[in-house]
Amino acid sequence: MAISQRTPVESILQSTPSAEPCVKRILVALAGETQSDATAIFAAGLVQQLHAEMILLNVFPTGYSSGPDIVFSELEHRADCIRDATALLESIRSRLMPDLKVDMILREGEPSQQIVKAARDCGADLIVIGAPAHGWLTRTMLGSVTHSVVHHASCPVLTVPFRPPTKL
Repeated sequence: MAISQRTPVESILQSTPSAEPCVKRILVALAGETQSDATAIFAAGLVQQLHAEMILLNVFPTGYSSGPDIVFSELEHRADCIRDATALLESIRSRLMPDLKVDMILREGEPSQQIVKAARDCGADLIVIGAPAHGWLTRTMLGSVTHSVVHHASCPVLTVPFRPPTKL
């Protein structure tokens, strides 16, 4: 009796060749340049394997002002946030495979809420998000954004652990 060397997923895929892939749109939530690189590169591999669409999302927080004297500096701060968040999206996009179809979304607001809303709005089948390293402080805040997205998203969430580069 021969034992199959295929994984369960390979067996399912090979037994149903006409089946549509269940993951067609992958939303990749970015968080900071170093962690975003690792998350986007991992997600790009999935996108290629699944022949899916990739949507890069960056969210910058809403600023809060408490009076007319602060309004101008708040506007400058918001413009800086938009510029920086857009630059991160474009920087990540430029480092991905050139033949990869990538849409980019920039949102303003509370990050976890905006990630969940963006996934719903664009019909994402999967959210890929970075998970901070697992120190006690990080676990406490588990990336409160990552934790909130995992618990509130209407689609599966894949977390990509972040490990800072080691110094030689």
